[in-house]
Amino acid sequence: LFFPNSSSEERLVVSQIMGLVIASAICETEESLLRVRRLAWENVVAQHPVSPEFTELGELFYEEEQKHSRAFTRYLEMFAQKCGVELKELRLILPIVENTLTEKLLTSNLKKGGYSFWWIVASVEQEFLLLHRMISPFKTQLDPLYAQLHQKHFEEEARHASFPYLVLQLLIERQKQSPQGLRH
Repeated sequence: LFFPNSSSEERLVVSQIMGLVIASAICETEESLLRVRRLAWENVVAQHPVSPEFTELGELFYEEEQKHSRAFTRYLEMFAQKCGVELKELRLILPIVENTLTEKLLTSNLKKGGYSFWWIVASVEQEFLLLHRMISPFKTQLDPLYAQLHQKHFEEEARHASFPYLVLQLLIERQKQSPQGLRH
């Protein structure tokens, strides 16, 4: 659509870079979740005790997010190796979340009892589900490993899709009950 007169080789390169951007975005967002785990989850349940089932879902969520980060990072490593490029060089052209202003603002919002982080997590998790639905009709045209990674990612994201919303519900309900009232 963007390059109507491009050759098949040029379309392949555009497709590959878009696939790498997506894989990197997944790694980066999952890693961001892991970096703020204590602040976003462990401190929350310490302050607002929850059922063992809720705790178990939270543990599953973080376990699967770590697995996703490792899997997509491994894909990027394999791609870089196949192309004869160092992964750190490849990452220079891919999205980064760590130490960005956005990550710092979201961490600050978490520290103040805000909900922005969890609203973004809920939205991004839904986007990952949508992404799979959008690429699945083309899976025979994709690198088989890339298609399989997205399939597994979709399955696990679907399994814990309710988690960010449950955390939001917990925070909103418990903070309404606190003497300080609702925080934004």
